Amino acid sequence: MEELLLQLKDIQAPQSPGWWPLAPGWWLLLAISCLSIAMWLVVKHKRRQGYFQLASVQLHHLASDYDSNGNHQQLLLGLSYWIRQVALLAFPDRRVADLTGESWVSFLDEPMTSHEFTQGPGYVFAGGVYASDIDVEAGQLLDLCQSWLHSVKPQLANRCSD
Repeated sequence: MEELLLQLKDIQAPQSPGWWPLAPGWWLLLAISCLSIAMWLVVKHKRRQGYFQLASVQLHHLASDYDSNGNHQQLLLGLSYWIRQVALLAFPDRRVADLTGESWVSFLDEPMTSHEFTQGPGYVFAGGVYASDIDVEAGQLLDLCQSWLHSVKPQLANRCSD
């Protein structure tokens, strides 16, 4: 019997479990985390596009209203109001509301590479919107407003991230 007892060896502890493969709970936590991050990125992207999309839709409505009624004066007043609203949203830290005349159209030219507001069809926004004898082609003015909107798109996107 002593001989049998001598053949016995000490109890050995089992190896600790490795970290891989992960337990099902960790896989679930990882999946929930990935989905949460993806949803956050999508929502953030949609919010960043919000002001730009809204301004673009409003500009499209102004163009379609002009196509249906042909009222040049109404289009000019609508565009003047629209561009002021978008400028106030895009540049909240600047004194946009106080700008008029030459300073207003110079401000509108700043984000663009051309001088279409100070020397082109956009000069009507310097105060000629309320004149009765304005000779500006509506298509040119709408295209100019659309290109201006695209030039201030980064400022509108930054506005949403605040």
